[in-house]
Amino acid sequence: MLLVFYRALLTDSLTGPLNGITSEPGIVGFLAVLLGSFYGGELLLALALLRAGTVPRWVPAVLVGHVAMLAVDQLLPAFLQSHGTFLLTAGLCALAITAKERASELRALG
Repeated sequence: MLLVFYRALLTDSLTGPLNGITSEPGIVGFLAVLLGSFYGGELLLALALLRAGTVPRWVPAVLVGHVAMLAVDQLLPAFLQSHGTFLLTAGLCALAITAKERASELRALG
């Protein structure tokens, strides 16, 4: 969807591929909604995992930590700014491993 929107902007109002992309209110609004939805969904997933208690407690904490990195990312040194991605990767990998283990346990029982 983003590529279709970007293409429409290119053929309609922009002169080059990335010239003035941040001053275009349509693409800035679209990206704000897209990123806000992603981070909001990540927070809701962390809350659901915490309430369900089906994963270790550190998994939702890591996911919330990734969202919190958004607020403090600019205050960190340059070499630490990309570590939020590692938090997301660790949380989602742990979630996948836990789901696989639970599925294996259920197959063994049934």
